[in-house]
Amino acid sequence: MQLSAAPPTAPSARAKARERDAAVALAAVVAGDLPGRSESWRTTLVLASRARLARGHLLLHGPVGTGKSALAEVLRSAASPANTDGRSRAADSPVIDDLHTWSPARLADLRRELNAQGAPRVIATATSRHAQGLSDELLAMFDHVIELPDLSRRPEDIADIAAAVTAKVAPQTVLTPDTVSDLVRRSRPGNVAQLTRTLRAAVERAPGNRLRATDLPPATEVPRSRRRLTYLESAEREAIAAVLVAVHGNRSKAAEVLGVFRATLYRKLEALSLD
Repeated sequence: MQLSAAPPTAPSARAKARERDAAVALAAVVAGDLPGRSESWRTTLVLASRARLARGHLLLHGPVGTGKSALAEVLRSAASPANTDGRSRAADSPVIDDLHTWSPARLADLRRELNAQGAPRVIATATSRHAQGLSDELLAMFDHVIELPDLSRRPEDIADIAAAVTAKVAPQTVLTPDTVSDLVRRSRPGNVAQLTRTLRAAVERAPGNRLRATDLPPATEVPRSRRRLTYLESAEREAIAAVLVAVHGNRSKAAEVLGVFRATLYRKLEALSLD
């Protein structure tokens, strides 16, 4: 009697369920530090958590101020539900920020390091509006690439984020409903980072422990450009915005970081609708 060879076994439904449950459990831990109730944010956290538990390198990308570095650090330090010995995987997952600013030569060195035998798993971040804005060489370095949505795609999360930020910077302060409504209506080119700066400024202005809409600094509206920006102008705008967020809006420091005169930076800010 001739026996046929058994086909290779695929992951069982039970194994897949365990992987899914582990990712959901880790996402719940991450959400404790990075609040949000929207479907897009919860899905992002589950996908990022699943990638964290899997093998390979992870790239988090998205517009400026969406919390890429914060999510990377939480994922790095969060103890994995899959670890039965209670050990954290933080040591084997260093975080590398701002890969979009790296030169081709530096990225080539990193690629060789990531491909080396026994290289630690890396969690990296890059600023972009979409994956197509990143080079193919950069994307090919990572096994998992996840985009973080900006606040315009998850406005229902603003109330939760605002409450969490306020509780951190001023635990006794309460947000009034009109304050939350005002925050939701505002244009936010800096996303979570700008929302945080707005609330910090409001806490300093508030006379008591109730934060009202009148305590918020003037809204930072981004005027519409009179023309459509070119691809290079859009990339330049993203780079300048990222630097402004990093230096907390200090334009003199931003000009120094960018290596341009302040007058040049001011002209760029006006031309690219960042003033």
